[in-house]
Amino acid sequence: MLGDKGTLQLAVLSQFESFYELLGMKAMDGSGNNISVQYTALNKTSGNWEANVSPPKQEAWVTAEIKLNNGSTITVPVNDRGGLVQNLVTATPIGSADELNAIRGGKSDYPLGWYYVQYEDIDLSSIANWTPIGNGVQNDPFAGIYEGRGKTIRNLKITGSRNYTGLFGGLSRGGVIRDITLIGASVEGGNMTGGISGESAGLILNCSYFGTVRGNTGVGGIAGRVTNNGEIAYCSFIGPSEGKQYTGGIAGQVDASTVRNSLNGGTISGGTATGGIAGGSSASGSSYIMCKNTGEVRGSGDNTGGIVGINNGGTIRACHNTAGVIGGGMEAGGVAGANFSWAVISASSNSGNVQGANRIGGIAGRSENAEINSSRNTGSITVTGKYVGGIIGYNKVSDVFSCYHSGSVTGVIRVDKDGAGGIIGWQSGGGTVAGCYSTGSVKGTHAAGIVGDITEGSRLNLLANYWQESSKLGTNGYHGIGWPANTDNAKPFGETSTLIRPLDPWPRAETQHDWGIGDGSGRSKYWKNLGSWNGGTNPVFPKLFWE
Repeated sequence: MLGDKGTLQLAVLSQFESFYELLGMKAMDGSGNNISVQYTALNKTSGNWEANVSPPKQEAWVTAEIKLNNGSTITVPVNDRGGLVQNLVTATPIGSADELNAIRGGKSDYPLGWYYVQYEDIDLSSIANWTPIGNGVQNDPFAGIYEGRGKTIRNLKITGSRNYTGLFGGLSRGGVIRDITLIGASVEGGNMTGGISGESAGLILNCSYFGTVRGNTGVGGIAGRVTNNGEIAYCSFIGPSEGKQYTGGIAGQVDASTVRNSLNGGTISGGTATGGIAGGSSASGSSYIMCKNTGEVRGSGDNTGGIVGINNGGTIRACHNTAGVIGGGMEAGGVAGANFSWAVISASSNSGNVQGANRIGGIAGRSENAEINSSRNTGSITVTGKYVGGIIGYNKVSDVFSCYHSGSVTGVIRVDKDGAGGIIGWQSGGGTVAGCYSTGSVKGTHAAGIVGDITEGSRLNLLANYWQESSKLGTNGYHGIGWPANTDNAKPFGETSTLIRPLDPWPRAETQHDWGIGDGSGRSKYWKNLGSWNGGTNPVFPKLFWE
């Protein structure tokens, strides 16, 4: 991934200069669109190869097309690793279970830091209990490049309670595993258990896993833990994943790393911190971009989300959950179960049914010191406890911009001063809610179209928000805040009354900052269109830039 750090480089080790020829470089943006790339090759077989994209992109995938000494041509990812130069070495072909099993570092011609290319499908049925290749990131991980070339590995089986468990035990920073598909796999381990790698600080790209993964803490369909600026991209998991803490469909635990363009279609079952894409982040700086979950997520402990269970100081962008999320603990959300420490959730969507006890939200069950923007929930949310919102169940000192909810929210509230809201159920501390709308029904004590309840002493800026119609608010419902009752800066679509100010009957970009149309690059550019009222018969409601 090419960020804003400038030129990327590949370097050929001097002892292998004569074995390579650089044929060219390609690049694409985060959405998969081809973009031009400029590169400089010194004699094509030696020295450094430098690449930069044109026009400059904030995020871009760059690959090099290289001719090997055996005559074959492969595509190698070029990745910005904070200035780390990617070293290339001659490739060793892998075409059998014995050859794959030989990559242990014990033989001089099969070291952990080598370049391997799989040229045949491999069946591992002959190995009753596979020993992972390499160990954790800090202790002899796989440090080379494994190029699967789209081939399959069948019948991987691992049993026991070993930590750092998967096809690979660990992948080092700068290491690459790409283009492999595991079918009929069964992986069982302890902490850091994943289908492709137990732990990873490198790049896992375009890999698929069909099978089961079970472990303790840090359990994921692709990787148990991603750390130290590691990346998982364009991967998919189909099959159940089960763990006790930090359990996810793609990764169990994600720390200061990235998961992008990946899909989970399996059932995810865990305890604390359970998510369709990732169980959660215990360190800030993680990103979840353009990921989708279609598998049911069940969390028996706190913090359950359709995308992420716990989002600690990270970013969720353009993610979509379509499955049911069932939280048995305190916090469950369609996208993030708990979101705090100045995290950012943007361009996210939930359209599954969300069920739980307390602090339930279509996007985040709990959000603290954070920002959520350009996100949507279209699923129904039913709760028998307290704090339920179409976007956030429990919100503390967080900002919410340009979000909408179009499902239903039902809060059977047990204690007075606990609320149900189309956007936020319960608000504590400060923060701003702006450019949001809700078109679904909201029922419960202190129900409101935008915020159900604000705790005493809290201050909330409620700006330019819309609600479909008061008939869906239930008894004692309000357009703005349920308690203390407030209709300011929140208004039904199409309402022309001057008693509800200062909003227009319909949002207008030219007069309301948070309803701007654009590419999602800022608060005034989060919307694709603002729709139209057309008399209220069949109104067309605003859509977000990524829809």
